[in-house]
Amino acid sequence: MMKKFSFVFLSFMFLFVLALTSCGGKSLDVISTIYPGADFAKAVLKDSTMEADMLVKPGVDIHNYSPSAVDIKNVLKAKVFIYVGGEDDSKWVEEEILSSAPKELKIINMFDCLRNAGVSLLGEEKPTSADELEEEDALDKVEYDSHVWTSITNASIIIKAICDALCEIDSSNKDKYIRNTNAYIASLNMMDEEIKDIVSNAKTNFLCFGDRFPFLYFVKEYGINYDAAFMGCSSNKDASSKVIVSLTNQVKEKHLSYVFVVEMSSSTVARTIKEEIEKEKKNGYDGPSIEILTFYSMQNITKDDYKKGYTYLDFMKKNVEALRLALN
Repeated sequence: MMKKFSFVFLSFMFLFVLALTSCGGKSLDVISTIYPGADFAKAVLKDSTMEADMLVKPGVDIHNYSPSAVDIKNVLKAKVFIYVGGEDDSKWVEEEILSSAPKELKIINMFDCLRNAGVSLLGEEKPTSADELEEEDALDKVEYDSHVWTSITNASIIIKAICDALCEIDSSNKDKYIRNTNAYIASLNMMDEEIKDIVSNAKTNFLCFGDRFPFLYFVKEYGINYDAAFMGCSSNKDASSKVIVSLTNQVKEKHLSYVFVVEMSSSTVARTIKEEIEKEKKNGYDGPSIEILTFYSMQNITKDDYKKGYTYLDFMKKNVEALRLALN
């Protein structure tokens, strides 16, 4: 009797583990290396049986990511694969995925989408207060800022490219994909007009980031001035005293009330600037106290935000409200 029970129990456990493994390896129709591409694809696929998701898991820094054998296998089984095409993902994508991709796999390179649409990619730019680049880095070739989706115009171009790819592989649902895309772009256009209105009526035209600065495309699109502790997605975590002093002086000169950080940030530099301003106020500085706000780059999102189903539009709305506060 015990032997029979043990056999049944072990069989049940085997099937349970097998089921979990199968769920974990669920095939996806569209895979993007990062969150924005996956979210755009989900918007186009709304009310469709096809599914999309991102390769780099929520909360994981793409700069420290390398695909597993399972990741590569899943991409090669997908119908559409989306990647940025910049420094953050192009090397391992080309070596690990594109080299063995089947010809039927639709591949969307965001950089190529934008170039084909006549968009000039932006080279990374050193903020005024950031430390000088190391000599060996300064001699390297120009690296393009990878965060192209932070521009609403660029986001619209990318989502159209995703729509075109899906219409080609699933023509029976073409009308649905086009409707979803048009509705999404209409929402982006409304947001674009809202941002333009905020900027045109702003009391100040300056953003201070006590953090990295992956928003070059955003500020260039709307003509917003900025300063930051680090350029792009710098791996630096500690700013020099010179950087702190320079940013603090910017805040004082412009009487700013807000300093920004990016999502999933330690906020160390921003908190130091806030503390410095409080010291200055005790010594007679008559400007406002500092609040720290988050501006979302969306290169990745937290596990919690992912579970809540937050979208690109949700995060951009948060950015719009933060912008409204900071510029007024």
